[in-house]
Amino acid sequence: MGSVWIIADTHLKCQPRKRVKEAGLSGSELDELIVENWRRAVSPDDIVWHLGDVGCLQTVKCLPGLKRLVTGNGDKSGMCLASGAFISVKKRDVFEDIELVHQPTDARAGGVVFHGHLHGESDSRPAFLCLSVDQTGFAPISWTDALFRSSERLALSRRQVPLNHPLSI
Repeated sequence: MGSVWIIADTHLKCQPRKRVKEAGLSGSELDELIVENWRRAVSPDDIVWHLGDVGCLQTVKCLPGLKRLVTGNGDKSGMCLASGAFISVKKRDVFEDIELVHQPTDARAGGVVFHGHLHGESDSRPAFLCLSVDQTGFAPISWTDALFRSSERLALSRRQVPLNHPLSI
């Protein structure tokens, strides 16, 4: 097995208007950027967890990596599986004790959760990390980098103290 990557909310060939506006690129330019970044990062023997809202299945099928899908609200499980683009298709999954979901509200475990769906937003819970392409530079993020971001987020939440607390001075 090669490296492990995560990506979410690619929306290939159907980019959200808000993303297009905020990025200052056309939908096709965003598609090209996501595909180019994926090809640059991912090798054929790498695992890629896609946390939903894929978009064009044929485009994803042609990208490198052994792809596992956690379905999003825009994905139809049967079609995603039949496309041959993914080696597994599930509503939620767990990898190395991290729960993987598309929508944060689908999380069941009490631990760390990697998710998509919120695009440029973040869930307020410290153990939840949004890995939408809007937050990863329109590229897959390595599992190691996602774990680092998650641990930093948790550490920051633990360091928060009231402004009148002696440690805040």
